[in-house]
Order: sequence, then C-alpha cells, then structure tokens
Amino acid sequence: MQKCLVAKFGKQLAEAITTEEFEEWLYDLADERNWASETGNHRRSALITDYREAMSAGTVRHNPAREIRRTKVPLERVHLLEEEEERLRAAIVPALPAARWDWQGALLQLVSL
Repeated sequence: MQKCLVAKFGKQLAEAITTEEFEEWLYDLADERNWASETGNHRRSALITDYREAMSAGTVRHNPAREIRRTKVPLERVHLLEEEEERLRAAIVPALPAARWDWQGALLQLVSL
C-alpha cells in the first residue's frame, strides 16, 4: 500500500492530506483492483492505525483517515467454516460459553493452558 500512497500523494505532508482525498483514493483503488467491501475497510483501518501511531509519536496532530466512511458490507455474504473449524467450535463453545462469539480466541486460551 505504501507504493500506492507515494504514487498518489508523492511528497505531500501527511498532515496536509484531507479525508476527502483519502476517500477518493481508496474508492479509486477499490474500483481499479475490484476489491471486496471488506478489503477497502481493512485498508481504511490500516491508515487509521498508521495515523494513530504517528500521533503518538508526535509526527502529526490529527487523523484524517478516521473520518473516512466505511463501505457497507453486504449482509448476505456468509463465511462458511471448514469441517475442522466446525468440529473445534462444537468442542470449545460448551466448555467456554464466551467462545460463542470469539471461539478462535477461546481456542488460543485453551492451547496456552
């Protein structure tokens, strides 16, 4: 993504880039590369994190990426679990009720015991 940022914004100061410029750039990339909605949202999150780190370091004073609107993800998209994932989930959820929503995190807890 760094190459794309440099290609678009060149040596422009990070603080000078506006939310609107970031939105236009991300939407153009999504169209050019035929990204799924989630991909654009992941790139947005990466920009927000980069700016947050820069703010912590004192490099920039504000985070224009934070204001970029998220792309709506179609509700009909379903993530199907592999057979092994289903088997593990069925074993973990009864043991750790909180795993109902975060069964992968619960699996990591069980493995580290």
